[in-house]
Amino acid sequence: MRATLKKMMAAVVFAGATLAMAASLPANAEQFDEVKLTQADIDRYIVVQKGLQKLSDKPPQTKAEEEQLQKQLEDITKRGGFVSYERFDAVAQTIALVMSGIDPETGVFKEPKIAIQEEIAGLKADPDVPKDEKARLLRDLQEALRTTPPLKFKANGALVKKNIKKLEAVLN
Repeated sequence: MRATLKKMMAAVVFAGATLAMAASLPANAEQFDEVKLTQADIDRYIVVQKGLQKLSDKPPQTKAEEEQLQKQLEDITKRGGFVSYERFDAVAQTIALVMSGIDPETGVFKEPKIAIQEEIAGLKADPDVPKDEKARLLRDLQEALRTTPPLKFKANGALVKKNIKKLEAVLN
């Protein structure tokens, strides 16, 4: 029973992580332009994430506050080694896409769409998940499946997997 509950919680956590990663991608897969990641991109991303954690969680209320926040974002990304915030954002979205295909229990990487399909199948077969919760998770996973693009650069999977502990540490 404990093993079943542990597996169920891991599945829910994985589903949540998958949805969070997919939610950070543009709603329209055609808008997303995956970049070929380098180790330097990953290292710079980690530096920038640490800088971003120092920003206020409070959303800007005025145009001036919005402009100030945009300037802070640009400054942090440039100090972190990115040529622009747009490049940082492309790297961040690519990392999110790849991380959505890494199983948190096993560390095995799968194409994100395949990982989501497997999560859907596992959730459908799990009798321990309450019906309402299952329906909500299935809707969310179907949306993630619909909006998640396939990987263009397969080497991104190996690179993110190699750095997964550092990435998880800075994102949690």
